[in-house]
Amino acid sequence: MSLVYVDSSAMIKSLVDEFESDDFEQYLENRLETGDIVVSSAIMTVELSRFGFRMSIPQPNIASVLQNVSRVAVSRPVIEIASSIHYQVKSLDAIHLGTAIYLQEDAAPNEEISAIVTYDAIMIRVGEMLGFEVVSPNT
Repeated sequence: MSLVYVDSSAMIKSLVDEFESDDFEQYLENRLETGDIVVSSAIMTVELSRFGFRMSIPQPNIASVLQNVSRVAVSRPVIEIASSIHYQVKSLDAIHLGTAIYLQEDAAPNEEISAIVTYDAIMIRVGEMLGFEVVSPNT
């Protein structure tokens, strides 16, 4: 069992039909079937809710997408880690990366983050520079 960190740019693929949506859904389904745990920062709830309002997506659809995602609170350690990332990255992306680093540092040997799933170019670049495997199914 490992952790799969998913950011909002990826989870949005479950809410709207985009080029990568089917491949993302299949990737996520495969990971859940193997017993992996899908995780993200608690800020994903806000990001997806705001996206839903902008796109007129019913909130029950948002809740349905989030039901298989374990969300990690934005705690003091996460904020400290996010604040110390020495790469050009937007604030919410820094919180996502800070959460992933926090989980990785706190993980048992068999519960490490096996991948960060994102479709954001900066998150891909910085995630890789921080030593994570970063995937974008079908890109």
